[in-house]
Amino acid sequence: MRALLGVAVAATVFSACGGGTAGTICTQNDQVDLSAKAGACMVSVPAHYLGGTKDICLSAVKPCSDGDQKALGSALDCLAALPVCSADDTYGWALKKVACNKAIQGISPACASSVFGGVTPSDDAGFDAGIFDAGRQPARDGGGAVDLFAAGDETGVSFAWTVSQTGPVATWELDVFDPQGNDGGRLPEVTFGPGGRRTFDLSLAAGLTRTFFIAGLDADGGQVSGEAPMMTMMSDAGLECVRATDCAPEKVCSLGKCVVESCQPAGAVTCPATYQCLPDKTCHRQSSDGGMFDAGRPMPVDSGVFVPRPFLSELVGASTGMPGFSAAIPVGGYVSKRPDVVAFDTARALVAAEQEGLPVGHLSQRRGLDLVDDAVSASPIDTTGSKVHLAWDPASDLVYACYNVGRGVRVRRSTDHGRTWGTDAVDIAPVDDGGFSSSIQDCDIAAWKGGSALLVTIDDDSLVVRTVSQALSVGAPEVAFISGPADGGGGNLYQPRHPAIATLPADSIVHVGFTGSRVLGGLSDTEVYGVYRDSTTGTFLSPTLISNLFNPGAGGGNGLPQDYVSLTIDPKTKRGFAAYSSLVAGSGATSPSTAYVASFNPTNKTWIAGEPLSLTYKSPQSQYYLFPDRQPSDLVEIVSPSVAALPSGTLVVTFAAGVRSPGGDLDLRMYLAKFDFSAQVPQGTAKGWFVPPAQKMSEVRVLDPRSGSNVVPAPVSACSADSQRSVYTTFIEGVGQFGEIENRATVVTRP
Repeated sequence: MRALLGVAVAATVFSACGGGTAGTICTQNDQVDLSAKAGACMVSVPAHYLGGTKDICLSAVKPCSDGDQKALGSALDCLAALPVCSADDTYGWALKKVACNKAIQGISPACASSVFGGVTPSDDAGFDAGIFDAGRQPARDGGGAVDLFAAGDETGVSFAWTVSQTGPVATWELDVFDPQGNDGGRLPEVTFGPGGRRTFDLSLAAGLTRTFFIAGLDADGGQVSGEAPMMTMMSDAGLECVRATDCAPEKVCSLGKCVVESCQPAGAVTCPATYQCLPDKTCHRQSSDGGMFDAGRPMPVDSGVFVPRPFLSELVGASTGMPGFSAAIPVGGYVSKRPDVVAFDTARALVAAEQEGLPVGHLSQRRGLDLVDDAVSASPIDTTGSKVHLAWDPASDLVYACYNVGRGVRVRRSTDHGRTWGTDAVDIAPVDDGGFSSSIQDCDIAAWKGGSALLVTIDDDSLVVRTVSQALSVGAPEVAFISGPADGGGGNLYQPRHPAIATLPADSIVHVGFTGSRVLGGLSDTEVYGVYRDSTTGTFLSPTLISNLFNPGAGGGNGLPQDYVSLTIDPKTKRGFAAYSSLVAGSGATSPSTAYVASFNPTNKTWIAGEPLSLTYKSPQSQYYLFPDRQPSDLVEIVSPSVAALPSGTLVVTFAAGVRSPGGDLDLRMYLAKFDFSAQVPQGTAKGWFVPPAQKMSEVRVLDPRSGSNVVPAPVSACSADSQRSVYTTFIEGVGQFGEIENRATVVTRP
């Protein structure tokens, strides 16, 4: 079989040069070192086209006629002209190499038999009895040990796969087919490693449809078969408690132990679901729940009697072009709230939400398809906690989770993408002064250097950042902002809350956003602010408005409430990117809501926002730019914006949008809009704007989170970009007549 395959091979005319004698041909062969030309690419090629030593070559070409030798010489000339392969052009290099084989089409059978063993590289063994050319075949009917997933966009296809058995895989072979090609359409395969690898990206031209399967090979290039089933362990066993009803009513189940939990009846710190904060400032269970997870001893989960399976996947298809969206996939069967998601690759993502009073993670290893079954995907992150946030560190492959527990914040970490969480945790809580007056709450977390994480919390009236190591040791707190007086004095900024953090560890960049209050016209007004740190600043700079809407005499911002900022960083330009919710002027039972995006100017280290960066920005004719199908008279409302940046530098904002009916009903659906720093803003000359139109992601109704006439709606969705080319979005489904009743979490991917 060929070791390298091309997606398309152009018909090429080669000059008939290179001599014509066996000696000249074999000298050429000796001088063309294909393994050296492979360069940094993980491709499998022999050192020499016509065999090893010159003596072997001379013997092999003896049956070749003058015409045969001329053709061989032309192929060698072509190979000699190949550039050294670069890692970012593996497939393009493979195409050029395969094109050189065109020169030897039609050589005599005697020559082909002597030099190539009867099958020339241009023939690839001809047609077999199946639908493909002779060669390796994909698994069928679930008979392989590899599960392959593919996702394509305008520039190529990303692959990720899981294995159900163990085996000595040294390299992987990706087999490629053109469904419209002749003779089954088998194209050049790509070989890469190491065996522990689980992702691969392939650059392809737009407008192509291809099918693929993957095979695991041993060190000798042979097909690997499974040796043992992969075992998983249930993570809810061996504990004192796994649910609230395992403890006495005056105690909370926390990390598998029944403990007394303090609370503040008049403050921000609340008890878990089904508990009430009593006058003695302790949490007491008020009602009985059945719990989500049964206790018991850990049990291995496998497929039963072990049957060795080949390390082969079934055939999967992918197309290159404008990405679409997956079907909406429900996350289990439990009502959820406050979801978060972190995506790893084309196949894997972790969704977290509060379910029955527990922070629960749902790991998908099948591009969301396995999320529908709680028994397969669900694992409790803890036995108590609320407002869970996730972060993934690609360098260490650790997942961190932070969430509120009592008057403090707890951090845990998982080594297997959230399938299990071990027994370790760290609590960051205020010193108990007997009065329960202090609290550390409202966390967010992001990957940092050396496999660590950066944690941001609200410590009473301060914004504080801490480093959490892989071993869950906590560094000294760094105060990023201290609240001013609530009467508008000082810097007129107080009561920070709802923090968000984004990092670019390799560049030492940290952005922290939060909602702050200020006095404006004698009233309290909320705006979103950001603090920034990099290697040149040393410490966090003073807060600047992210909601930097120009309003003369008001010091920036505007007089309407803003809240709930989401942050990311473009890995290409290193610029921060944010989205936040805002109310707008209007009438009715509920104030209209919208969302804005903002970008960080690294030169003067301030945020740039403005009315054109509203997701409901209109043309002079009152037409919505991002919603061309809406009528100018429609009142489009937007809630729950979230941002993500793909490794390619593609920026996206996801959000729930709908048209408010005359009666005040809001029928929300999830949308996605791309943002491009080079795009021109309509009605102006500034750069940095959306790529219209916004794309509807799903027909599943989103929970309507509106709760008052002057209250910014709380988030009901989140998104995350994976390490390849996909965006995973999770949101809470809304049921009931007006979509006001929360239901399950739902996941949609793009592509």
